[in-house]
Amino acid sequence: EFGMVVVSNDGGETWEIGTSIPNDFYPESTLFLDHDNGYAVGLNGKILKTIDAGASWTYEDSGTDAPLYGLTMHGEDLYVVGEGGRKQF
Repeated sequence: EFGMVVVSNDGGETWEIGTSIPNDFYPESTLFLDHDNGYAVGLNGKILKTIDAGASWTYEDSGTDAPLYGLTMHGEDLYVVGEGGRKQF
């Protein structure tokens, strides 16, 4: 909640607090493609991307101000689901 990130390097046996997502971002869902690369979505159409296991995050344009609630991969395509439907990235 409010951008807290917890990290496990042993398949979930133990967890430690990582670097917080910036600007009090309230994530609704996160999806990591591998150890380093991941996405987080939240309110006001915000999408954040990390390429360094959550140590830093950058904004990706979603093209909407609607709340975003979920992420999924289908093949090589990333889909974001939110209020009003879904969008492929």
